Amino acid sequence: MKTIFLIRHGEAAASWDDNPDPELSDGGYQQAKSLVGVFSTTTVSHIYSSPMLRAQQTAKRLALARYLSISVDDAFREIPTPVNIPVEKRVAWLKRCADRSWQEMDSALSAWRERIIARFQELPDNTAVFTHFMVMNAVFGFLQGSTRLVAYQPSHCSVLTLGWRNGRWCIVDAGRQAPSPVL
Repeated sequence: MKTIFLIRHGEAAASWDDNPDPELSDGGYQQAKSLVGVFSTTTVSHIYSSPMLRAQQTAKRLALARYLSISVDDAFREIPTPVNIPVEKRVAWLKRCADRSWQEMDSALSAWRERIIARFQELPDNTAVFTHFMVMNAVFGFLQGSTRLVAYQPSHCSVLTLGWRNGRWCIVDAGRQAPSPVL
């Protein structure tokens, strides 16, 4: 039985429209700190993070508490926006895409999703991955058989627990979802 934890980063200090790589807000730091307690009775042997600052800052508390290093992995980076979309229009672009299917998206986004799916399946047992809303949606949707870009609404610091059971990956626990849709 293999277990992987995907954790959405804590609340960012700036909107995705305002800053392409914001740090955590004060609330985000408190959310990250609370994860140490969430994992107090869980084995975590490896920690991976998106290269984005907010994900690494979220991972840091658990890494320090467990005396583990953080392996930065580009496969768990935030969804790439097309180069012709300026930073201040990224959220509007993503909202327009949210109800669409992966088959309607360009090949770059499909390749991004396939890379995430392949990478999480290679991770060692008891790995915590600190990542983003859309990365979690890519994996959640894949495991649920959903073709929609957004099939899941994880709140900040939500833990999506995945398990290898009976020869296939499944969702063990979807974690906390946002009380109102993020997108």
